[in-house]
Amino acid sequence: MHGEWVPIIFFISVAIGVWGYFLYAYKAKEQQQDTLKKLIDNGQTLSPELITSIAKPQGSDSGKDFSRGVLLVSFAIALGLFGLFNGQTKVVLAGLFPLCLGFAYLLIWKFKPKDND
Repeated sequence: MHGEWVPIIFFISVAIGVWGYFLYAYKAKEQQQDTLKKLIDNGQTLSPELITSIAKPQGSDSGKDFSRGVLLVSFAIALGLFGLFNGQTKVVLAGLFPLCLGFAYLLIWKFKPKDND
């Protein structure tokens, strides 16, 4: 009877988490725009360094790809070992998905052009 609530609560939790992430990103961007508007209204000049730091996308850090790759490969190894020790081949096969994602992130990190700033 109560078993059908588990997936419902799971998907509601995932939806709330995604909604919260986008709400936080929206609020941060809005606060940044308000700060820039106040600076311009007060007559302060904006330096070129400030403008380039604002215009630069925040997700351009190449270290994130490496850490995500290592994290996913570690998770896949842990999942595979758990399945091997418990004799569950489905769990071992499920570990292939994060393993492939982890290797993909590591390949992206390896072949992405590095910024020499």
